[in-house]
Amino acid sequence: MTDNSIKTSIELIDKLLIANNYEVNINPPINLDINFKKIKIAKNKIDVFIFDTFLEKTIVINSKFVKNLKIKSEKFKEILSLNISNILKFKKLGNIYLFSNYLQEYSKDKRLVNIQYEINEEKLMYERVRCMYDFVHSKLFINPTCFLDTDAFINLEKINFFKKNFDVGLTFRDDKGYMPINEGVIFVNNNK
Repeated sequence: MTDNSIKTSIELIDKLLIANNYEVNINPPINLDINFKKIKIAKNKIDVFIFDTFLEKTIVINSKFVKNLKIKSEKFKEILSLNISNILKFKKLGNIYLFSNYLQEYSKDKRLVNIQYEINEEKLMYERVRCMYDFVHSKLFINPTCFLDTDAFINLEKINFFKKNFDVGLTFRDDKGYMPINEGVIFVNNNK
């Protein structure tokens, strides 16, 4: 992925966020303060990026399909734990990069890299995009990467499309009430 294609992707996301009343400007990446000696980076694998936050308040989901569903953050931690356990089983896995506002206790597996961020709970969509942007500009981004929601389960052994020539694979939905780009599953190919 070239700097130009990243810039174009960020500009597109910025326009979509603004068009949906999210007033956002994505700043240059911050410097990830990571001890690279502690991370074993396997090349020619598939990495997974997960953005997760622990919120003190209960989350209320209102959508076209679900009305006033209240979920406590603890439930998301259970789902995330199950998802991480599932992903760690795959041979194609390089690392799981968990960007979160807390220290995870799900696994001692060295392929799970917890990157703690100070996250503004009032701007979660922005914070997520910011972490994704920071990741693709960091030294950690060496493999094709699946950007997943906490509750998006994936079978890495079935993924064969990273050999194709593309930068970003995503789901577009033209449905009022939803973000046009489904951030739940995004594939980013590292074509360096």
